[in-house]
Amino acid sequence: MVLKFGQEMDDILKEQIIETMQILHSQIGETMKIDDWISTNGRNYDRHQTTYSKMVLKMDNFSIRMSGSIATLGNETQQIEFRTDSIKFISKREDVFFMEINMSENIWRKIEICKLNPVDNNGYDDRLAIASSIT
Repeated sequence: MVLKFGQEMDDILKEQIIETMQILHSQIGETMKIDDWISTNGRNYDRHQTTYSKMVLKMDNFSIRMSGSIATLGNETQQIEFRTDSIKFISKREDVFFMEINMSENIWRKIEICKLNPVDNNGYDDRLAIASSIT
């Protein structure tokens, strides 16, 4: 179930958010791949009205500010922030987290955070394929 703008989140969603934030905090020191979409036309995320950003970073810190319920993850040179009190949908599969955030009536943000696991000195495993399959 996805909540509409202004609709109160239920206890199940609150528990999912708390659990996800605790898991993300436990990932400090890990390398994370982050995909971030912002749509100005509802939840369709079409390429004409959606911005897209991506980054890979070693997560050296994770925190949630009391003022504004803003979660911050990053390191000394890179960081990303998102509002935790506006999350309307959240899911987790293996080491991939998927969140949808309703920023205003027609502005939606979709964030995928994937823990990358080194398999050798040449790169990372195929968990990136899992991240792209969650939508």
